Order: sequence, then structure tokens, then C-alpha cells
Amino acid sequence: MPKREVCIIMGDFNAKVGEGLELESVIGPFGLGERNERGEMLACFCQANGMTITNTCFKQHHRRRYTWIQPGDRASNQIDYILITNEWKTTVLNSKSRPGADCETDHILVAAKICLKAYKIVKPKQSSRFDTDKLKDLKIKSK
Repeated sequence: MPKREVCIIMGDFNAKVGEGLELESVIGPFGLGERNERGEMLACFCQANGMTITNTCFKQHHRRRYTWIQPGDRASNQIDYILITNEWKTTVLNSKSRPGADCETDHILVAAKICLKAYKIVKPKQSSRFDTDKLKDLKIKSK
């Protein structure tokens, strides 16, 4: 993809990435839980494709981090993520889960606030065309 285009991937990855390590730039310091095998695969995918996991980049309260509650023991996990290309990660102002959203699923809505600016492309002004029909007039032709 061209760098001028934004690539955002959102979804249920069933992966626990946990907190990012100092050497990793794809996972922020505010993840939830311990990393599992799928989390390692997601981190490798983000590293290979130049993406960042936005959910883990912002300090939030615990209830704003988890995205799924396990039935039965009520353990909370962060398994739904929003990924964005590294060139555009500065446009993300905030990313968190919304536990009060009314939707027919056992997952919790994840939302990101993104600030994009649209710039008007200024096209160069075309030069005026000559009216060749005026050359048929003898006075203008002699000038």
C-alpha cells in the first residue's frame, strides 16, 4: 500500500499480547494479561507489516482495557484490537473499550478516536487558450 493511504485493521484476533517490551514498537506499555502463542503471532504480523496495536498505547482504567469476559469464572481478557500503520499512528488520539455499548455479543466494543485532516489539492491554473477564430477578421490579423 502507498504510505499516503491509511490502513486500519480491526477485529477479534483471539490473541493476548500483554504489555509491550522495551524493544517492541508495535505494542504499547498498557496491554492486559500475559502474552500467548496467538499474541506472539499478532506481534510478529504487526512487526512485519509496520503496524501498531492502538489499544495498548493509551493508559486506561482496567474496565477500559478488557474486551471479552470469559463465561463462568468472569476473567477479563483483551483479545480485540485496532491496528494502524506506523506512519499514521500519531493520528490516533485515544483507543479504548466501551463496556456500556448495547450490542448482541459477548465482546465489548472497541473504539478509537482518530484525527485526520483533509487537504485541498491546488491544481495549477491552466493558461488561457487563444481564440483562433478572431484571426479570420482582417483588422485583427494585420495587428
